[in-house]
Amino acid sequence: MPQRTLDYSRHVFSKTMPAFSTTFPMESSTPSYPVSGMGGNEDKDGIIIVQNDQIFITPPLRGGKAALISAVHPVVLKMDGGKVTEPIRVTSAKHLSWEISEKPQYQITISEDKLRAYFTLYRVEKYAWKLVNCPASAEVSVRAEPDYDLLLSKLTVDQILAGFPKSSFIPNLNIPALYAELNNPTYLPVCIAVGKAPVPGTNGRLELLLQPDMTGEFSSSEAPDPLNYLGYPGIASVLPGEVLARKLPPREGLPGFDVYGGILPSPQPEDIRLIPAADTSLLPGGEIIALREGRPRITGIGTPVVSIDFPSAYIMPEGLDTGDGAFMFAGDVVAPEGIREQSIIEVLGNVYIYGDVQGAVIAATGSIVIRGTVTDCQLYSGCYGVRQGRLHLHPAHLIEEITALRKAARLLEQNLQSRQQTVKYGLVVMLLLESKCSHIPGLLTGFQKLLLD
Repeated sequence: MPQRTLDYSRHVFSKTMPAFSTTFPMESSTPSYPVSGMGGNEDKDGIIIVQNDQIFITPPLRGGKAALISAVHPVVLKMDGGKVTEPIRVTSAKHLSWEISEKPQYQITISEDKLRAYFTLYRVEKYAWKLVNCPASAEVSVRAEPDYDLLLSKLTVDQILAGFPKSSFIPNLNIPALYAELNNPTYLPVCIAVGKAPVPGTNGRLELLLQPDMTGEFSSSEAPDPLNYLGYPGIASVLPGEVLARKLPPREGLPGFDVYGGILPSPQPEDIRLIPAADTSLLPGGEIIALREGRPRITGIGTPVVSIDFPSAYIMPEGLDTGDGAFMFAGDVVAPEGIREQSIIEVLGNVYIYGDVQGAVIAATGSIVIRGTVTDCQLYSGCYGVRQGRLHLHPAHLIEEITALRKAARLLEQNLQSRQQTVKYGLVVMLLLESKCSHIPGLLTGFQKLLLD
């Protein structure tokens, strides 16, 4: 889980010390020291000695170079109050000081959702630090190590509580968990505070009260009456004044609190936007009643916008031939006598077929109900199904049309050649696209739009 750290310093600085003078810690006033190299100006270079937590520096003689000093973490060197970040040449320790930058003994982290606080222990004991002695040299990297003979303090729960800034104090801390970690360190994040997540509310929704009886649809042995469309089994119809749905309002959730005790508001629930038909009425209690007889169509269930209308219906006569294209209708299609083989039907509603179906392609934005046997058919239900059906039909139709175009172009080219006339094949194709096959560019445009949807 992503976490953030309370606004504590990443390192604790302690034991700031001056680097003292240029006098060496030796009895003789004229120091003697080993140097690396023989002859030349190296004997004239400045030198540095680290001893007893002190840094001694002597300037170079005429013709020599100043000594080079640097530090290794956790030692931090400062020159004139500024931090030294790279090796620097020095001639005097007058303006040079050092300090220890060590990691804190513990760290408090807060989860991104502010519902959990974690305590991570790095060390219980805090020891003093001492510089590592270094013999005289023209280049020195100052190092430090813990002095395990000098224990400064041991971390306590009181120190942890006192370390919280007033702006970031965490109430209801799990004090026993802090004691357990200090007494038996695991050095792993330990949860010491838990908030309470807000309880989300309920969005507004539409409760459907009108459901088709599909059990009666498939168990009934009676043939449907072609003149009584709304009485067909499986078709959910209403009468004037009948309640078809109920609009439920959104409900507020319960707020929570974070580890600081702050209030975490519950997400604001959203209400649905209802687009009712002219033949429906929304009552003050949320009931939606029908003002006419028919089959209500409700779309957008589960989305912020729900619409209700009464689609028109088409009773398909027996033996209707859909031809080379698809039979399309913006509403319900009912086939009480079944449909012919290899039929193609695409509707913006439901499809009800009472009879056997073979080799058909049926796409509907609503439901597809077939009371009979289905053989070698492609059925696409819902908006996704309509799109898949179009993706299946359009390429096949384009291939057929382009194949016919090529055959016609070859035939026309052969007729012209038989008359001793020469013409380019491309001009023949353009001529056909402007006359006999002028519908092909429209098919290509429709297929491109379908791919972009």
